[in-house]
Amino acid sequence: MDITPLTGYTDLDRSTNTAVSLHNMYTRLAVVGDANEQNGLPGQEATQERGYETRQWLQRYLIGLKDDINLSLRVRTGSYEETISLATLSSTSDRNGSTWDRDVTHDAHNFPWFLANRDAAAPIPQLVLQFRGSRAMESGAASAALQAALGAIKTVSPQATVITKLSEPGTRERASAIDQVISKLFSSKVGETHRSDRNLVQWTAEGGVRVALRVPRSTSDWDGPLQEVGYWTIGFAPPRPSLFSQWQICEPSSKATYCMRKPEEAKKAILETKNAAAILSYPLIRNSAGDLTIKSHLLQQNWYVAAQTSFVGNVLSDSGTANFLCLTIIESMMALGLNDLDAWLVTWAAMKGLPQAKAMHPAALSNAQACVEVTKSVSAS
Repeated sequence: MDITPLTGYTDLDRSTNTAVSLHNMYTRLAVVGDANEQNGLPGQEATQERGYETRQWLQRYLIGLKDDINLSLRVRTGSYEETISLATLSSTSDRNGSTWDRDVTHDAHNFPWFLANRDAAAPIPQLVLQFRGSRAMESGAASAALQAALGAIKTVSPQATVITKLSEPGTRERASAIDQVISKLFSSKVGETHRSDRNLVQWTAEGGVRVALRVPRSTSDWDGPLQEVGYWTIGFAPPRPSLFSQWQICEPSSKATYCMRKPEEAKKAILETKNAAAILSYPLIRNSAGDLTIKSHLLQQNWYVAAQTSFVGNVLSDSGTANFLCLTIIESMMALGLNDLDAWLVTWAAMKGLPQAKAMHPAALSNAQACVEVTKSVSAS
């Protein structure tokens, strides 16, 4: 018996054992849609349309009707949360006339990267797929209101390129705000919810979770036959060993670029093309006031400023200060949520690209053990 006839849920990875290791790597959410639409392509079969049904003026004058349908997805992985509206269909028919508003997310990939796991305790993605549908004798335009609200939230919320301790609160508040807007606009006269918790190590490159949406064929008959709108595949992008390079772990093919089968091969390619200026300019957070880059973040740290004023021109003393700087940069980057490779790359970039104190002895860095180890670790050889 299908107790959720309006929505479908399929685990595409249940019978596979080919998951890609995400150990100490980054990934991000990926939503790929397949809306059941006719795009006018040669040889493509036309699909049955959901038309825009009108009512006579007297019916509209006597009874105002408002139909709303929304399918949304909420994902939580560790400290990272995201809420996505997959489809919204709204119509209003009252004395003022008839309006229709339909909004469909076909593909969504512009999500922040996050570190999957640094140890054996991988985060467990929690998926909540929620359908809300209602028919009420009232007026309004929920779809337009939803898109306006989403636009306002995204405008005022900082946009994270990577999930770190700096961006965690903002992403949680943004996801919560979007979820609250959807809940308020779409009263759950009809509601269906699917929940899933699955360890991140069980997600495969070509798999994921497939969700489907079916709606009444007639906007005026919720008890009539259903028609499939389409489906979306929810998954995660191929893992990346570093935020500062496009190289990823995947099977090379004619359609894929920057693919390496083995993490060791990808790491070598990353180190061969490393660029100090690009690393330092990498944005941790984007907002209307400007980007918070790695460079600006480091220069704002009290310990960094204090260390720069501690150089005195003595090789022994300055080597100790330089050693402290390299160790602290590594620790601070890993505390933010970067992996060890990127923490070393940031430290190397800081040595190469940040202005050094004039009083620092020329041999300070080459005599600081932590700095020497970083240089060796990021060597491409």
